Formats: sequence, structure tokens, C-alpha cells
Amino acid sequence: MSVVYLSDLRPDFRPFEIDCGKIAGYRFRGNLRTELAAGRIEARTAIDLLEDMLMIREMEEMIVKLRSGAYEPIKDFNYRGPTHVSIGQEGASVGACSALNLKDYITSTHRGHGDSLARGCQAIRAMNDERLRKRVPDSKAASHAELLEDAPGTAKGAAAACTSLTSASATWEQTLSWVGAYRSRPGRR
Repeated sequence: MSVVYLSDLRPDFRPFEIDCGKIAGYRFRGNLRTELAAGRIEARTAIDLLEDMLMIREMEEMIVKLRSGAYEPIKDFNYRGPTHVSIGQEGASVGACSALNLKDYITSTHRGHGDSLARGCQAIRAMNDERLRKRVPDSKAASHAELLEDAPGTAKGAAAACTSLTSASATWEQTLSWVGAYRSRPGRR
């Protein structure tokens, strides 16, 4: 008895070419020092972008550790579902979101943790004092920088309002709260 398949197509792995014009690749020859010197990026912006990438990496590594049982989660934390991390792709999320305005929206794939966090970080830094104060109403801060420090969530509050900015689920809110609790533990860098 032979098995009947709906399709008998096999992938065709023979080399081929697609003619769609020339696309330049790997042309950039500068580095952060040359970009700073040329005035194409400010030092504070470069630091913010790096901090965002490091925060995303920390968050995703925490998810992996939590899922693998490397440490016990905080009480009542219930992480369900698959884990699709984007470790090593932080720059793509941060770079793309750095070009967005406050009213811009994003969508993502199954590896969206970094996109959501990058969007939240960028949006919070772009908020004026009035909008940011709405996110941290109990803050006694007098300056924008102090408001950022008072925002709950991760170190320096960079992703504090990420959940409401990206319309994420309750599970994401729990995750973000957990990140803050984890980062404030004694002995953490």
C-alpha cells in the first residue's frame, strides 16, 4: 500500500539568481568614535541605546533562567507558554525603536520581548514631565531625570511603563514587575 500525500513537491536547492537591482551591503566603515566626532549621534543617546540593549539581554536571560529552574520565581509568579528569546538581536529592536515617535505603533513576532522593551524605553525617554508624571503619580520628583528614577520596573525605570505602551497582557505586567524585583535583589549588578 502506498502513502498518498497532498503534495509531492520537493525543495529545489539548485543555485539561482534574482535580478532586483543592486543592494549595497556592509558599506559602513565607521565606529562609535567616528559617529560621535561627526555629530551623527550624541554620547547620551549612545549610552541610552547601550543601556536598552543590556536591559533587554538581562530580561531575556532571566526568562531563560526562570524557565530552566536556575532560581525560584517570586511568590505567585506563574510563567506559562513557550519561550522564544531573541538573545543576540537586541540591537535590531533598539535601533528600530529609536527612530519611532511617541504616537508610532509597533508589531512583532514570537520573539517580541526585546521589541516591547525597546519601545517602552524609547517612549518613556521621549515623554515630557506631564506625561511621565501620569505614569508615576506618587513620585515626588522635581526633574525629568528624577521621574525616570522613580518609575517602577527595571533599573533607572527605563521600561517602567512598557506594559501600558505596548498593550501587553497581564502575564507581561507580571514579568515586568518580576524584573524589577529581581534587579533590586542584593548582590545583583
